[in-house]
Amino acid sequence: MEKVNYEQCLTSDTKNNKNILITTGATINDQHYLTTQMVITKFKISENSLRKLYTSKGKEFEDYFYSDTRTFLNERFLFFNKIKTRKASRRLPYNVIKPTQEKKHKIDNKSIKGKIIAEVKKMNWDDFVTIATSAYMSREDWDIAIMKYTDILAKNLGTKNIRIAYSTELSIDIKNKHVISKYDDNHCHIHFFLFRDGNTLDGNQLESTMLKALGKSKFRKWEYFAEPFKNEFYGENYILKTYNKDSDCFSMCAPEPSLVV
Repeated sequence: MEKVNYEQCLTSDTKNNKNILITTGATINDQHYLTTQMVITKFKISENSLRKLYTSKGKEFEDYFYSDTRTFLNERFLFFNKIKTRKASRRLPYNVIKPTQEKKHKIDNKSIKGKIIAEVKKMNWDDFVTIATSAYMSREDWDIAIMKYTDILAKNLGTKNIRIAYSTELSIDIKNKHVISKYDDNHCHIHFFLFRDGNTLDGNQLESTMLKALGKSKFRKWEYFAEPFKNEFYGENYILKTYNKDSDCFSMCAPEPSLVV
């Protein structure tokens, strides 16, 4: 049985004078589904046309499924059938109650970015690498890949002094796209600096280690770029050009100490 993560919003039931949760969507195996009500609200399609579409062209449990008297539609199914999103969503038939939020102190994002750049500049980096795969990679996927990569390098070189500074960046320009999929909104590429503690590694070894961390057999010509780090290129500014304190696009990584004696 597949695990389903349902999305809900809080609304008021005026008839019974109480608050209730309304199901609006679900996620199964990284596939995002919306209830028919949410689809009609967000997409340019009527309820009758939507029903005809998924019953004639859809595959149950893949493109749509039924649960708790509701029908859920796969967003990708809508995109593949060229159903366009509305420029302004229709009004929902219920009022969403937003929970009260605590006041947040304003943080100077530019100041934080400057401090990070200053710290990164203190390190004597060895390599600069950029990887942009066609396969879907979210920021979380890159976090896991970099941890694996760092651990493999440390184990192979026999040193704990491996350090990586990296940032992830949205791979697709979605500003001018009329229809935006979950893939468009989350697929990322990565830039990173590598410090290898004076150990010698050629380009092929660096590349093969990353392939192992990603579980790939090879990179396409445009997917992988690496060169020795050069101070005059101001790489620290480059990898932090899209830094945002809320999206955590920048991080640093060190190997698991227990891997190295």
